[in-house]
Amino acid sequence: MNAVRWDLDGNGVATSTATTSYFRAFPSHNRTAGGRMGCPSGNCAGYELAADLDFAADGMAVTSTDSYPNWTPIGGAYASVFDGNGHTIRNLTISSGTVNGGLFNILGGGGAIRDVGMIDAQVNSSAAFLGVLAGRIGAGATVSASYARGGSLTGGSLYMGGLIGQNLGTIQAGYATVAVNGGTVTNIRVGGLAGHNDNGDIIASYAAGAVSATGIGANVGGLAGEVQGASSTVAASYCDASAQSTTTPCVGSETGGASVTAEGKTTAELQSPTGYAGIYAQWDISIDGDNTGDHPWGFGSTRQYPLLYTPAQRARWPFTPYDTDNDGLTEVDSLAKLNAIRWDLDGDGSPETGAAAYNAAFAGRDPTIMGRLGYELTEDLDFDTDDSGSVGAGDDYPNWAPIGVTYNAVFDGGGHTISNMTITSAAGVVGLFRILGNDAVIRDLGMIDAGVSGSGSLVGVLAGSSAGEITASYAAGGSVASTAGLYLGGLVGQNAGTIRASYARVAVDGGAYSNVNVGGLTGFNNDSTIITSYAAGAVSGTAANANVGGLAGIVQGSSSVITGSYCDTSVQTPTTTPCVGAESGVSVT
Repeated sequence: MNAVRWDLDGNGVATSTATTSYFRAFPSHNRTAGGRMGCPSGNCAGYELAADLDFAADGMAVTSTDSYPNWTPIGGAYASVFDGNGHTIRNLTISSGTVNGGLFNILGGGGAIRDVGMIDAQVNSSAAFLGVLAGRIGAGATVSASYARGGSLTGGSLYMGGLIGQNLGTIQAGYATVAVNGGTVTNIRVGGLAGHNDNGDIIASYAAGAVSATGIGANVGGLAGEVQGASSTVAASYCDASAQSTTTPCVGSETGGASVTAEGKTTAELQSPTGYAGIYAQWDISIDGDNTGDHPWGFGSTRQYPLLYTPAQRARWPFTPYDTDNDGLTEVDSLAKLNAIRWDLDGDGSPETGAAAYNAAFAGRDPTIMGRLGYELTEDLDFDTDDSGSVGAGDDYPNWAPIGVTYNAVFDGGGHTISNMTITSAAGVVGLFRILGNDAVIRDLGMIDAGVSGSGSLVGVLAGSSAGEITASYAAGGSVASTAGLYLGGLVGQNAGTIRASYARVAVDGGAYSNVNVGGLTGFNNDSTIITSYAAGAVSGTAANANVGGLAGIVQGSSSVITGSYCDTSVQTPTTTPCVGAESGVSVT
C-alpha cells in the first residue's frame, strides 16, 4: 500500500527517485519493458486490494512498533484507479502532520476510488484538507461504494469530512460514521461525510457520526459543512440528526445556487426501510456508468444502518443478506436463527447437517457469501415468545436443547441479551451451548434470568464446558440446578479455557449429589484462566464431599490462573463459604 505513493498515475512505473523502494514492495515486479508491472496491455491502470489490511499488528491499536504508526497520506494527486474489491483497511493512524488527506492526499481529475472500507481510523492533523479516505477529490474524480466506519477525525484548519475533506468531484453510494471535531478553528467547514462540497456531487449517501466545531465562523453539518456553487448537487442523501446537537443541520450552509436535497433523519428513520423504498427509493444507482442500477446497498434489519455490498455480493443480487456489515459473522435476530446454529458448529455459514431447517431459518440466503467466522446477535432475544411472563408450552422453545456437541467459532453478542432461556430436562453437558471448543470465542453477550435444571453433569448458563475464550459476557438472575451434577457454574460448568472480564449473578445449587463441585462463576477450572471477573450468586451443595465456592468449586492444574477476580461472600450461606472451594497446584489471587 505504501508503495502506491511512488506511482501516482497508476501505470506500474515508479518515479525514478523511488525505484528501489518500489521494487522492494513489489519483489516480483517485472523490471523489463520499461519497468512496468507486466499488465496485459503493457500499461497498468491503477491498484487494487487483494486482502484486508490492518495498520495495527495486534488488530487493536497502532503502536510505535507497527510499520506505519503515523501514516503520511499518498500524494500529491493520485490520478488513477484504486479498487478496494470490497476489502477493508483498519486502524489507519495519523497522529501529527500537515500533509492534506487521510489515506490519500488528493484524488486528482479522472481518478477513482471504489469499494473500499476504512474502519476505526484515528486521524489528528492540522492539515487544511482532512478526510479519512482523502483530503480532497478533484473535479472529474469519483469515490463510489466506499465508507469510513468508526474512529475519529480531529484537528484540521480549513475543510474536514468523515470521508472526504473537500469534494469537487462525485461521491456516490458512500457513508461515514466517524466522529469529526474541528475544535476552535476559525471559519472551518466540518461535515460528517464531506467538509466542503464545491461544485461537486453527493448522491445516495449518508453520514451518522457526531460532528462539532466551536470556532468563530465555523460551518458545521451532519452531512456537509458547506455546499457551494451552482453546479453542486446533493441528492437523496441524509444525516442522522439523532447523532448531532439539536441545532446542527445536515448542511451547515448553502451558497451559489446549489441544488441540495439533504435531510436530517432520526436513527430509527434511517434504519427502518429495509430495501429500495421510502427514503431509499432512489438509491439503486449505477456506479459502473452503464445507467443500470448496481444494487450497492444492503439494508439489514430495522436496527441497522444501510451498509454497502461488496462487488461479489452485488453480482449475486437479489438475495437476503445475513452479513450486511461484511465482518464475517452471520447475523442472528431471532430464536429460529439461534436454533439453526446447531447445524453449523464451525460457523462457516454452511450447515453440516440439518440443511433444510438451516435454510428455513436463513431464508433466501446466498450460501457463498454467508459469514465465515461465526455468528453475531443484532437483536435482544427472549424465550418468552408469547409474552406470558414465563416460558411454557405456548412458547417456541419451552425446553431449549443445548447447541452442540462442540461449537468452534465466534459468537458475538454485540452487547445484546438472551432472556428467559429455560432447560428443564437435559442430561449430560448443558447450557446455551453444550461444549465450546478450543477455537470458540464468545464475547459481549448477556444471559438474563435463565432457568437450567435437570440431571446434567456439566451445567452452566452459557455452556456446560468450555475450552475456548469467553470475554465481556455475563449471566444475571435465574438459577442452575442439577440432581446428578458433577460440575455446576453460574456461567460455565467446566472451564478449560479463558474467562475474561465476565460475571455471574446466578443461584447455583448442587443439591445433595455426591462429589458435586459448585461455583458462582464456574464449577471446575482445569488448566484454565479467569481474569478480572466475579460472581455474586448464592451457591450451595450439601453432600459431605461437595466442593462449593462463591467463584469456583474446584481449581486444579499447574497452568490454572485466577487473577483479579472476586466473589461476594455476603450472599452465601453459610457465610464461611470461600471464593474457591478447593485448590490443587494453582495460582489464585
